[in-house]
Amino acid sequence: MPSIRWLGSELLYLDEPHVERCGDVAIGCYGGNTSAGAERNEDAAVVVVEEAWRFAAVLDAHVTAESAAIVVGELELRMPEFTHLLDGPPGEAFEALRASLLQWFTSTAFRRAADGVSGETALLLCVEKAGFLFWFSVGDCLVYLLHPELAALGQFTLNQRSFYEWVGKQDSLALEAPAFSSGVKQLRGGNNRVLLATDGLFEDSGLRSSDARAIYEAFATSGDDEQVVKALLTGVHEARGRDSATLIAWTAEGPPQALQPSR
Repeated sequence: MPSIRWLGSELLYLDEPHVERCGDVAIGCYGGNTSAGAERNEDAAVVVVEEAWRFAAVLDAHVTAESAAIVVGELELRMPEFTHLLDGPPGEAFEALRASLLQWFTSTAFRRAADGVSGETALLLCVEKAGFLFWFSVGDCLVYLLHPELAALGQFTLNQRSFYEWVGKQDSLALEAPAFSSGVKQLRGGNNRVLLATDGLFEDSGLRSSDARAIYEAFATSGDDEQVVKALLTGVHEARGRDSATLIAWTAEGPPQALQPSR
């Protein structure tokens, strides 16, 4: 089971777009341009690749990286449980995973740990399995699903940047009604490109979150996810992006008989 756990507070990658692979998944990390004032990296990432599924998470903390660190540490501890859940059929697996995440984040033990940290983090977690993509999002990270059929209709992202949501000291999951977004999307037939991104891809750079088609075109013109991730992070560096940016990308095969409208 190939896996990667990365904390920006441990490996900053200032002025240095860094890309590596975990199985067929590309992970890109960048701490920001020091000439623009970058001095720390509070992002984080987790990737686990199994034969039947891929699990990926990006986090974007602020004030300190403590909130990202406690979430990543707990993800590692809970991965055996998640692995067991994800061995089931996709519908059952995604529902069970969503319930497990909510139970964890709203538990007394996690609330106690979160109250002890300085700052909070956005969190985006995705699982691709059996022709479907599940996501669980708190905050302003984005997940893209890039495919020609979707692009023709102007769809590139599955969620939107949701502000004033975090996990940590200030916690939207600790509200009387937990605030987050989650969903499941059937992949389209053929190759689907999946991209998770923290907001450093857009902050203080020449690229904006509204430029989703430009991101689609970058992947559409290259068959190498690692190459595109490196190019996107290099673009942030050359634009003197101050914020850290983390990207996770892979190519997923969709079902040959994906849903089509009735004729």
